Amino acid sequence: MRVSRTILFFLVLLAPVQVMARSVYVNDQLRVGVRPEPSQVVAPVGVVLTGMKLEVLAKKDTFIKIRTNDGLEGWIKNIYVTDKTPAILRLKDMNRKYQEVQKQLEDIEKTRAALEEANSILNDKIDTLKAQRAELQRNQAIQIVSSVKSVASGMQIVWLLISLILGLALGYFWHRHQSMKRLGGLRI
Repeated sequence: MRVSRTILFFLVLLAPVQVMARSVYVNDQLRVGVRPEPSQVVAPVGVVLTGMKLEVLAKKDTFIKIRTNDGLEGWIKNIYVTDKTPAILRLKDMNRKYQEVQKQLEDIEKTRAALEEANSILNDKIDTLKAQRAELQRNQAIQIVSSVKSVASGMQIVWLLISLILGLALGYFWHRHQSMKRLGGLRI
């Protein structure tokens, strides 16, 4: 019996600690009257608005005792609060995130425009370099053709001389052979 009383005593002590650690928000009902006692017949001492964060101090039946950030304490019906963030706060958070994303998008757009401009400039430089390369290749081709022509004209002279010498040598040997034939193999 004594052990069960001790356990019950600790449970009673721990129960408010668990309630106090919880935060709740006013539902999307816009205005809720805060009353000095957990009763609907007592006149409100203040008002809490949608989205206000409230600290839960105690629970009694369908009422919870709350404290606002401004220090207002009192009782409200627990049907007016939720553990979830209300839509108005989620909307404000989404709008803030939307503004951040819009700013990032603007920055990305500026970067894209700058990169497109740089790309255009680089493409123009590439086109200029390609034209210069084509001109250099044309000039090299002209130089090669002219050097081949000069080599070819030099080669023509060499072939002409070789042909002339070969023709003279063949003519000499042919004449000698014919003379030996006429003389019966006698050499001159």
